[in-house]
Amino acid sequence: FEGILGLAFPSMSAHGVQPFFDTVMQQNVLNGHNEISFFMTKTPHTGSAVFFGGVDDRFFEGEINYFPVNQQHYWSCDLLDFKIGDTSHTDFLEFKNEGPRVSKLILDSGTTYFTAPPGLFSKIMDMLPGANCADTKDYPDLHYIMKDVDGKVHDVSIPPTVYMVSSYGDGWCDLSFMEIPVPDEYGPAFIFGEVFMREWYTVFNRRSGTPGSAMVGRSEE
Repeated sequence: FEGILGLAFPSMSAHGVQPFFDTVMQQNVLNGHNEISFFMTKTPHTGSAVFFGGVDDRFFEGEINYFPVNQQHYWSCDLLDFKIGDTSHTDFLEFKNEGPRVSKLILDSGTTYFTAPPGLFSKIMDMLPGANCADTKDYPDLHYIMKDVDGKVHDVSIPPTVYMVSSYGDGWCDLSFMEIPVPDEYGPAFIFGEVFMREWYTVFNRRSGTPGSAMVGRSEE
């Protein structure tokens, strides 16, 4: 670990400094292909990669599904619903006694795990406790319901083989969730971090760079 290269939006930049990628766009370095894409390996013995200026289809199968970024600070998309198995979070999750439901999903290469807001996080942990890995394979899928850039509804399904992880190779699996309270102005929100990104090729596309044009994509496989 040798440092951080911020790739979010100008409103997040410290001291109002123009971010690196905004300078890239301003100088038209990528000839209008203003996107960053990631391939993250599942093992420490093979290399991961980041691509500036496009996607590399050698690293995924199927199509890339794109979702509009509806709040350009984080790479934040609207979330229609979240389910554990068939149970919607509107039925069993009230992470506060008041306030809005969790309606945003952020993709972030700088976050390790999946995340959930306080309160909501503890309820998810209660429903999906650590156990022998062989037993967690029968846990329900997580479902994040979203609309793509064309208005088509997608069920982004996360199986237990992805969200339950073994840290020590001892046959015990724990939920790969962290508790992170996104500031109220930009939340409440879930975050997809590296555990998600090592399963699906992920694209961050600024397109023309104008407000409201950005989108994020993930491979079907």
